[in-house]
Amino acid sequence: MGTTTDINPTPLDMTGWNTVFFDGFNGSQLDWQKWPITYGGSMYWNGAFYWDGSQVTVGNGELTIGMDKQANGIWSVGGLSSAPYAGAPDGQGNGFLYGRVEIRAKASVEVTGAGPCFLLWPTSNDHWPPEVDILETPASGNGMFTNHWQGPAGNNDDWYASYEFPLDHSQWHTYTLDWFPDRMTLYVDGKAVYTTTQNIPHERMSVGLQGHVGTATDGWYGSPNASGVNSLDISVDWVRVSQFTGSVTPPPVTPAPVVTNLTLTGTAGDDALAGGAGADTIGGGAGSDDLQGGAGDDRLAGGAGDDGLTLGAGADVVVFTKGDGVDWVVDFTPGTDRLELHGFAAAQVFTKAASYWGMAGLDVLLPNGEKLFLQGVTALGASDLVLKDVPVAAPSGLVLAGTAGNDTLKGGALADSLSGGAGHDYLQGFAGHDTLAGGAGNDVLLGNDGHDLLLGGDGDDQLRGHAGSDILTSGLGVDRVYIAKGDGQDRVTDFTLGTDKVVLSGITAADVTAKVAVVSGIAGLQLTLTDGTSLFLEGLSAVTAKQLGLSGSFAAGGTALPATTATVLGTAGDDWLKGGTGADDLQGGAGSDDLQGLGGNDVLRGGLGDDGLTGGAGADLFVFAKGDGQDWVVDFARGTDRLRLEGYAMGDLAQAVETRWGMAGLAIDLGTGGDEVFLQGVTAVLTGTDIVFA
Repeated sequence: MGTTTDINPTPLDMTGWNTVFFDGFNGSQLDWQKWPITYGGSMYWNGAFYWDGSQVTVGNGELTIGMDKQANGIWSVGGLSSAPYAGAPDGQGNGFLYGRVEIRAKASVEVTGAGPCFLLWPTSNDHWPPEVDILETPASGNGMFTNHWQGPAGNNDDWYASYEFPLDHSQWHTYTLDWFPDRMTLYVDGKAVYTTTQNIPHERMSVGLQGHVGTATDGWYGSPNASGVNSLDISVDWVRVSQFTGSVTPPPVTPAPVVTNLTLTGTAGDDALAGGAGADTIGGGAGSDDLQGGAGDDRLAGGAGDDGLTLGAGADVVVFTKGDGVDWVVDFTPGTDRLELHGFAAAQVFTKAASYWGMAGLDVLLPNGEKLFLQGVTALGASDLVLKDVPVAAPSGLVLAGTAGNDTLKGGALADSLSGGAGHDYLQGFAGHDTLAGGAGNDVLLGNDGHDLLLGGDGDDQLRGHAGSDILTSGLGVDRVYIAKGDGQDRVTDFTLGTDKVVLSGITAADVTAKVAVVSGIAGLQLTLTDGTSLFLEGLSAVTAKQLGLSGSFAAGGTALPATTATVLGTAGDDWLKGGTGADDLQGGAGSDDLQGLGGNDVLRGGLGDDGLTGGAGADLFVFAKGDGQDWVVDFARGTDRLRLEGYAMGDLAQAVETRWGMAGLAIDLGTGGDEVFLQGVTAVLTGTDIVFA
């Protein structure tokens, strides 16, 4: 072990190659000149393992990377890199631009969901991708090579292509990557298994050796926790990096790949589906899905839930059907790609410029709060939008369009479509489910009976839904939204704090309660009157009367709105739920949720999954039931807050004060399937007064 003669029976020809880096691991400790970085002290993003520098050891002519499952089900994993750290002295670390890297290694056992990962990473370590994964071990039991490159969105926009090959990585193998400016070829024991000429990296790269642990939702990797294997070691005999000194020869001619048109269908959960080079049909189904079309003329339908769609090259079609929710579309190209809407009439589709998290684009607004955000798009042409399954309007429904002046348009008994256009217009619906669009100018829109859609457009508009469950989108300008008793249950999609105003007609402060709520999967602030009339402002949390522009009997100095009890329910995915100033009941449901009670005596139940709970002010109750996973409570106050354990007795608990990620707290092991509660900042065991058993 530890010599360059320990190569498998079919070594590669080294003619024209000059060795610039070699480590046979013959000492008793790691050579820090060659490996300046070992990973430690942080949790990996998937929550399945954390980096532990003590898992990297050298002895008996080998490097050993340990991987051990802890009592809480999370793994401790080692890793190291040849990249110089920021500010490292000259001579520390190694990187190279084009060449050959060879790694002779094995794992102590082959297990689904845990294994070695050998890779090339940018030496500068200030951006990503590129990344070249020489070896990964997917759930299929094969070896896998993956090339990552930067997508059109720039840094952190990861595009990749993978190739699997038969492999038993529990045996000794020599993995070799030849990297030229025009191609990369992977060899296993001297035999070429894969060559690519696409998206070759052209910057200095360093060598990384590490373990990796997956989860049940990782898709291609899987989770090892059901395997019964709790520990494995990765042994590395030697690593060699060589620079090519000859001339680059053309790659061998290989047959053109067969392009397959894929049909991919998601589940009821959160799926990640990626197409290939063909004309693929990808349907996400329910859940919050990530769909990537890739090359070819693809057809992508996110389905129900809030989905992300990346189209890729080709003339692609985005399919959106009534009830699909809110979708985000990346790299939509007007004039090439198309948006196909099912179940909507032309009068129900509006667009406006929008920006989220610093990314500008175009909102396509639809009834009932549904929409698509087209990242990077500024406008749509006539050929970019196709309407299918268009609802048939009632025979006598009116379609009225205003002039460039100041118009007065009134609807009839059925579902009408009134469009004011330019000028200061007065639009009034009547019976039926009407659509009123003010357009430019300072407009007045009154819905009257029915479930109406009111679209203010540009200008300083006044909107009132009246009876029925109405949707109000005020648009640009300083807008006023009216509410009075008997108006029904209305919602505003784009209320702007400090600009728009809520006008309460004939109402005093005693008539109004406010709460943070989740309606149709969207969080916001709900104002409720004593007769059941409500106005839901999407995207807002607890605010003051002054911020909403309220006047009359409301204090002008910014007094907080009246507090009430809010029941906020999460979904099957990962939710962020916030209470208000009242006694709130937050229920995360499945997924890894973030619950924040804020003021009041709140009840917080994370539900299934690993959740984070912050009670805030007040005497809060944190609820945990069997099978809920591993929850983290940020601000448990002994003597004030209480922990409710459902299905447990005091004898089931094992309490220990520990430090995790630099934060001291109390770990409560519940002894069933890895269930655990960690109380940050609590440094003494709980007694009967702190816990309620049920």
